[in-house]
Amino acid sequence: MGDMSLKASNDQNPEFVWVVRRQDLFPRRYPQGFWKIEEESAQTLDCILEKGFFVERKEAETEPAWKQCIPYCLLLHEEQVLLLERLSAQTEARLHGLLSIGIGGHINPCDLWGPSNLVENAALREIQEEASAELAEPLQFFGFVNDDQTEVGAVHLGIVLICRTKFPAQVKETKKMRGWLEPLVKVKKMCDSSPLFETWSSAVLASLDLEDKTVVL
Repeated sequence: MGDMSLKASNDQNPEFVWVVRRQDLFPRRYPQGFWKIEEESAQTLDCILEKGFFVERKEAETEPAWKQCIPYCLLLHEEQVLLLERLSAQTEARLHGLLSIGIGGHINPCDLWGPSNLVENAALREIQEEASAELAEPLQFFGFVNDDQTEVGAVHLGIVLICRTKFPAQVKETKKMRGWLEPLVKVKKMCDSSPLFETWSSAVLASLDLEDKTVVL
């Protein structure tokens, strides 16, 4: 998971984020970990777009009845993925030193305007803010990731997107993150034997299959 900490705000300039009621997202069960986009889970995406609403972030951070929806973007170039290390300059101390394969953040009111729907607009904005990357094809919705076992994860839902780039992506916020490209096969094997990956990345990587030494997405 990315930097999901509560940013400082005041009554004159609060941050508003897109949330969906947990009971609307998960009317029958609370799925844990990562699951791919399929016919049933595609309805989850429709629910996010149709039943979500903006609330002040300081309220959302302490309300488990709401899920803050986070586009979580995997930047891939050929068979490599942009691997990130969260540095101590990030606000959320619980993420310091952890490895991640996802760039992402909250959906804000500014994302109502753009070339696509709310989620894709937010994803494109986050990529532009955090990385130097030129997309080779449209964003691909890949799945969802949920982790109610942690304090941060309990109030967030990850919307995982595949973002293929024309050239190797580079991190912009070098004081907050260190980023480099690694073969996706290697990263999956690293995750299998390392506790240093944040929970969302671990869940996504654990779900990927290997076929002839290639990761199947």
